[in-house]
Amino acid sequence: QTHVPPNIYRDEARRTATQFKPTTTSMKEIGQAVYVNGPAYEENAAPQVSQVRTEQLMMGTVEQQTVEIPTIQYEEVIQEVPEIQIRHMIQEVPQIVQRYVEQIVEQEVHVPMIIPQKRIQHQHVEIVVEV
Repeated sequence: QTHVPPNIYRDEARRTATQFKPTTTSMKEIGQAVYVNGPAYEENAAPQVSQVRTEQLMMGTVEQQTVEIPTIQYEEVIQEVPEIQIRHMIQEVPQIVQRYVEQIVEQEVHVPMIIPQKRIQHQHVEIVVEV
């Protein structure tokens, strides 16, 4: 392992210090096994049980009995189809047809008429009478 010193930053204006933890690096190398002689130890422990299962094979014929048990399996697929219902409907559809109809309309018409009249002229005359 290689040790790297920590980074410390000081901020005099705020009176704070920041310290970052150092990073360490390591390398692993695989080498030969090293055997070291040492003292032997003896311990008292609870009994341990180990099971060994064995199988004995013998020469001879192999017999295999196959018994077929007949089973009946029913598969019902029910698909409900709704009945088709026929509905007879009569529906009146209003239809607008435009027809032109002649109408007799009475209307008063004023016709100017010429009425002959006598023409009368009036003249003012001043008469002075001296007495």
